[in-house]
Amino acid sequence: SRDWSSGVCSSDLNACLATDIDRVVDLHVWRIGRDIHAVEATIVSTNPQVPAFYRAKLPVDLGLAHIHIEVHRAG
Repeated sequence: SRDWSSGVCSSDLNACLATDIDRVVDLHVWRIGRDIHAVEATIVSTNPQVPAFYRAKLPVDLGLAHIHIEVHRAG
């Protein structure tokens, strides 16, 4: 579903982050300025990577100025 208040589709972001071993358990997107957005995601993985790994998977053209990613080992 599209988060119309922010202009960024959270399901698209989820698709960028989720894999067979990486599960997005919490995802928030909100607008912090004109065409500027913030993202907060929590990922649970059987093979967790550093947050920068997941941040690099997000499209650069979405105006994501603040990205916070929390990663936990599944278990």
